[in-house]
Amino acid sequence: MDDGWAATPAPDAAPAAAAAPAANEDRPAVVFHHHHNHLGAAAGADASGSGGAGGGGDRSAPAVAAASSMIASTIFNADERWDVLMFSIISAVGLVVGYLEASGIFNAPYSKFRRERIATWGYVPTRWGMLVAEMSALSVVLFFYLCYAVQEPYHSITFIIYTVIYTKRILEILFLHRYSGPVTVSCVVYLWATNVTLTAAACSSILFTHQNDDSNWNVLVLPIPLIAFGLIGNHYHHILLAQLRRTGKVNPHRPYRIPRGGLFYQTSCPHYLMEVFVWLGFSIVVHRPTMYGIFVFTLCKLAGRAFQSRRWYLANVRGYPNDRKCLVPFLF
Repeated sequence: MDDGWAATPAPDAAPAAAAAPAANEDRPAVVFHHHHNHLGAAAGADASGSGGAGGGGDRSAPAVAAASSMIASTIFNADERWDVLMFSIISAVGLVVGYLEASGIFNAPYSKFRRERIATWGYVPTRWGMLVAEMSALSVVLFFYLCYAVQEPYHSITFIIYTVIYTKRILEILFLHRYSGPVTVSCVVYLWATNVTLTAAACSSILFTHQNDDSNWNVLVLPIPLIAFGLIGNHYHHILLAQLRRTGKVNPHRPYRIPRGGLFYQTSCPHYLMEVFVWLGFSIVVHRPTMYGIFVFTLCKLAGRAFQSRRWYLANVRGYPNDRKCLVPFLF
């Protein structure tokens, strides 16, 4: 029975009951996404078959089949529904974090926004604190991908990009960035929890859901130049920042040096802009709602922090150019 609705009458059923299957021959089969099709159709067939055996031409059989099919659809498409839910949650949290950063109500307490008065759990060297936050994210990536048997090019490409992003961050922490003081343990916990949560959500979406475009090489390859541009541009502007503090020691008698070079002439935080490019390109490669949510989160957070950073520069750095934008040259 191709349509999954016809019922086989009992041998002694009345002629009217025997006509029931013919009345339902034009009913369409239930179809579900991806690899769940046969399960949904089987649920419809089983429900209608049991209705026919129990009462021949029982009119409740199509209703039972429809209910069973709806339940099967809810269960078997839970991965897609969960992905959309994660996009909504992560994006909403990103909007809140972006507002808190831009308004100054809460700025992640590191770098120029470090606050000694909230050191409830003490301090750790900033380099080690940042290493913990970034290495935890890389550890999550390695855990998910090594536990999952990666067989498709889609998974291999996303794994390589993810690994490159966090390996670059770790190497910069070890050999490039200059830190002027310690960071609070509470800040490290905040960064660690954010990285682990978002990375675990992204890896779950990448590895445990499927879309038809996963085998489309245009989707997988074309965004890579944007990712590379973002990584290189981010690293270049980090070099310019590191050159402002060659020793990494605090000198209270030396005024803050205004960053120059690259896009620093047009915007206060070009390294944030390059980071946005990285996650935009990566979200296109992944093409999952969860990763789009992570991009929205990253964009909102960095835009809010860039807005507050420009205000800090104007208030605390003498001679800071007023025409420099926050994040995007000539726009914002």
